[in-house]
Amino acid sequence: ESKFNEEDDFNPRNVIMINSDRANNIEDLDERIREHRDLLVSILNDSLHNQKKVISVVRSMFSIVHTENRLGLASLPPMVNERLVGIIQRLKESNRYGFFPELNDLLESNVSVYYSNETDGAAISGLISEFFSMYNHVADTIKRVSTFIEIVNGFEFAFKKIVPCSKHGFAVKNIFNELVEIDKLSSGEKNIISIMFDLIFKTENGATILIDEPEISLHVSWQRDLIYRFEQISECSLYNQLIIATHSPEIINDDWESSIDLYANHEVCR
Repeated sequence: ESKFNEEDDFNPRNVIMINSDRANNIEDLDERIREHRDLLVSILNDSLHNQKKVISVVRSMFSIVHTENRLGLASLPPMVNERLVGIIQRLKESNRYGFFPELNDLLESNVSVYYSNETDGAAISGLISEFFSMYNHVADTIKRVSTFIEIVNGFEFAFKKIVPCSKHGFAVKNIFNELVEIDKLSSGEKNIISIMFDLIFKTENGATILIDEPEISLHVSWQRDLIYRFEQISECSLYNQLIIATHSPEIINDDWESSIDLYANHEVCR
């Protein structure tokens, strides 16, 4: 199944193969997920320097911006105030996925109007610009982590969910908020985590993705949801082409125009 035209460029040096694992390879799949977690820890550690820069700028900004109308303060111009509200909202969204925990005290409030000394207007505008410049350095990592968490949880594992984890990159918890060890997950749950991780964190912009039988061990409802999830992921991974080899009509899910029946098009060579 391909979602792109035949005219799309094909670069054999930029092809990524993603395998699903059968039940008899379950130990290999456990090890792969552990490798995924280690890789995510490395990615997050690489972004720490830029995260600290963002935190520093935010702290500087809110040292001269106030949430209460005190004597000698004035409300900020509407456009500046709107940008500050937007910054806090962006940080809150990032914080849901484990980013900027040092700003928790600032993010707990729901302020809609900010105040400052009139003489601080230029400094505030400069810090706002600096914030967006610094945030852009971590935006891709935040986008991939948030997409991974949301996509995997969208499959609605039985009484479990995946959560950010600073120590392991990500973890799985049950409805009692207790950690679930990787080897306690079903083979289908492991396959979902592994496939989605590879697509989100290991693909390069412009890559061609080959996925062999992603339906292995997956519930029928998950199979029907795969193409939709792949399309969501393409918005952050920006891969060029996705080709799936499958025996499952549930994955195609009535989108037969985008599929090619290899048996019907095969030629016998003698």
